Amino acid sequence: MTKISMLTIALVASAGSAQVIDFESLPTRSTPSDNTELDRDMAFYSNGVGVTFGFDTDGDRVADLNAIIEETGNNRPNGFFSTNAASGSDTPMFAGLGSYFLRHQTANGDNPHAFIISFDQPVAQTTGEIWDLDGRNDGTYEQWLVTGFDSNGSIVDQIESPIGLVPSHEASLDSMAWMFALTANPAGDGINHVVIEHIGTAQGVGLAFDNFTAVAVPTPAAAAMLGIAGLGAARRRR
Repeated sequence: MTKISMLTIALVASAGSAQVIDFESLPTRSTPSDNTELDRDMAFYSNGVGVTFGFDTDGDRVADLNAIIEETGNNRPNGFFSTNAASGSDTPMFAGLGSYFLRHQTANGDNPHAFIISFDQPVAQTTGEIWDLDGRNDGTYEQWLVTGFDSNGSIVDQIESPIGLVPSHEASLDSMAWMFALTANPAGDGINHVVIEHIGTAQGVGLAFDNFTAVAVPTPAAAAMLGIAGLGAARRRR
């Protein structure tokens, strides 16, 4: 019990101080530009984990379409419409979005294909943000399903976003972020890839994605050290 508890605490602590992929710079250390395709094979790194991003057009959970880097502010094409923010497009209500984020290629046209996040090693925990989750006056709404799969294609963890509310509702996430977190079972194989799918009823939805982190599954040696540390802490509390 103590070993599992300490491992979980360590993962949460690592995620809290994790290296965030915020798309403010590319892996080449160059600054992005608006409406640039991001090569789906270009790896970013979060805490030593290689991470790639793209869209799946044929349902095999492998990225075959590049994402687009979008600059915040009132420029077109848009990642999202900002009803409650000062500007009409791609503007957050509060700080946190930064200057760049990822969007799908059609830019507020057809609903996006499944968004694929892949890792170069098993991951114990991931976090990320989907921006501008809202509803429409016709009663339709945006909603997202985020699923972590292992290397065998089995579901490791899954979470649904709230149903989007119209921008005039006090609890609407119009121009704001919904943050998700997925966590692998310490006894399992870890998360191999994440799939983000739109499951709402609204049409013409834009995916705006930012601020992603990943924490690798600890090696056996690291897990053993955490267990020893946990036993020592338990003894000190007695």
